[in-house]
Amino acid sequence: MDLVQNDFFKITVQEQDELFITVFRSGFEAQKLGAILEQYPRMKITDFKSLGTALKEATEAPVKIGVLRAPIEVTLSKDQMDASIKLYLSEEELLSQYDFVRSEILAILEAHQITEGILPDALDRLQAKQDLVIARGIPPVHGEDAQISYVQLSEKRPTLLSDGRANFYELNFIDRVEKDGWLGEKIPPTAGTPGRTVTGQPLPPKPGKDKPLLYDKNSVYESHEDGKVVLRAAREGAIHFENGKVSVIEHIIIDGDVGPATGNIKYSGCVTVKGTVHDGYSVVADKDISILGEIGIGAVDRIVSLSGSVLIKGGIFGRNKAFVQAKKDVIVKHANDCIIKADEHIYVGLYTIGSQLFAKSIILDQQRGKIIGGETHAEVKVVTAYLGNELERTTPVRIEGFNRADILRQIDQLLEEYKSTLILQEKIQRELAVYETVLNRLSDDQLQEVHFFKQRQEELADKLYAMEETRQALLTFLQSKGEGEVSILKKAFPKTVLQIKHTQKRIDKITSGTFYVLDYELLYE
Repeated sequence: MDLVQNDFFKITVQEQDELFITVFRSGFEAQKLGAILEQYPRMKITDFKSLGTALKEATEAPVKIGVLRAPIEVTLSKDQMDASIKLYLSEEELLSQYDFVRSEILAILEAHQITEGILPDALDRLQAKQDLVIARGIPPVHGEDAQISYVQLSEKRPTLLSDGRANFYELNFIDRVEKDGWLGEKIPPTAGTPGRTVTGQPLPPKPGKDKPLLYDKNSVYESHEDGKVVLRAAREGAIHFENGKVSVIEHIIIDGDVGPATGNIKYSGCVTVKGTVHDGYSVVADKDISILGEIGIGAVDRIVSLSGSVLIKGGIFGRNKAFVQAKKDVIVKHANDCIIKADEHIYVGLYTIGSQLFAKSIILDQQRGKIIGGETHAEVKVVTAYLGNELERTTPVRIEGFNRADILRQIDQLLEEYKSTLILQEKIQRELAVYETVLNRLSDDQLQEVHFFKQRQEELADKLYAMEETRQALLTFLQSKGEGEVSILKKAFPKTVLQIKHTQKRIDKITSGTFYVLDYELLYE
């Protein structure tokens, strides 16, 4: 079949849609060939060298130069999510037979088994010689991971206000929950929605990952409500978190004072005293202790939290008898003639006079806080507005200090251990995910293995949480300047003595600023 014929050559289509040119006169300008190809877009030249030779030599013998393309060409993406077409028609051909071309496209798509996601609007805006996406597959919607939330506990440490003062008095130190109260919940993972390729092949989604709810089985129970797994309190008490696991611990509330009517208090949970503790009496508890009376406490025997913190809202008038100790923090409005020990932090709202303080960090109100007399021992830092007084009462402050490089090494080692534990936890999660897809078909031995995996998963979660708590504790060292810091934000008076690690500084005139040790040298700024 002849496609093109002029005074110089003719182009014919032979078997298997091959294009041949027969040149019977030389001298045709090659650049004019583009206009012919524009007029006949189905022609595809594949051998330009043979074409050039034929036009030059004019041997009158047929020479193969290309192929005749199909008027409608379909291209399928590798992932079968997109199908495109290209119309090798002239604009005139397309406009004159638009409806026919559209029906032909549908027939060709069906012949290629492209039956899904055909775009109707694409069929209404066909263009000649332009690539056009004609069908799109539906990608799978992957499942969402389980969403877990827990009850938020009140802040147990004073927060700094914009003017530098700290809020020591509005702490809700112990969060109480009634029986059946809400403690947390899990929205289970979703399976996701399958997708389909343009050829109708299903595309399975990735199901969301499950996550365990961490709670104490003795004091908290699960309840299935509205498609969620809800944690509720099995008894009334104080909400407690340990290694990321929520529990409800015993909580005794004494509406009045601790004294002759109650005797000494020794309790396994949390203790709230709404009044005061009489002189000579003691309160010892495993968890947090909160003494809320506005008058505070006097010459008590001892107030000790074995694993929690102590809040004394009204302060201490100890008369060199009161002893207060906490595994975590001690928060007090003021401290007079007493001993306070905390493994973590001591927070004082107004002042401490003639008291012995021992903690990792000792923090007073940055606008009003005063340390006068006594002894102040900290491992990392002391922050106060005033140190000493106008009467030049001797006020020693000692900072034990630390090795910054050693802390950084510990953090790096902890990070490596955290990563390896996390990899192991993710491996167990994958094992559980496989089992959970066929849970109703598992044998007794396999169910026992699932139980083991879940138990191991909880153990690893506890370990990860404990490592994160350790990391946060180590970071508190790095938040101080140098390797031990004393910050006096208003005034340090004469006869104040600072000892940071092995260096000592005696204040002989009123000063302020931050003293710290770095590389065995006492620095000031």
